[in-house]
Amino acid sequence: MTPATARPAWLTPDRIVPVIVMFIGLFAITYVFDAAFDRMGVNPASTLFNNFSIGYFGAAIILYYQIQAYRKLRTVRAAEKAELIAELNKYMRGELAAIGSSAALEDRGELLRRIEEAMSRIEARLANSAPAAVPAKIM
Repeated sequence: MTPATARPAWLTPDRIVPVIVMFIGLFAITYVFDAAFDRMGVNPASTLFNNFSIGYFGAAIILYYQIQAYRKLRTVRAAEKAELIAELNKYMRGELAAIGSSAALEDRGELLRRIEEAMSRIEARLANSAPAAVPAKIM
């Protein structure tokens, strides 16, 4: 898909279907009322544009709400990711400092043991953070 034909991220079927349903529902309801007005002698042609306008504006309100909800969710997820990255950064700095301080050790066995322990802690922390680091795709 080229960038010229790519749809915006918020324009997905699960967002558009409620908009279309709202449009059709409002249009149908106003059409029923217009049928009642027709029985009372009001010209139906004068109310057709009104039906379309009501359906269109109702759908526009739903679409606006869904776009705002999408943006809010995207902002919240970005903040969560930034918080996780900051937390992991702080943790990694601490562990790398421990690895760096172990470089001054004379005993090679002790040096390798401390580095291995630090690497194990880092791996465990990253493994525990992985599900939060990669959340499900934003709607």
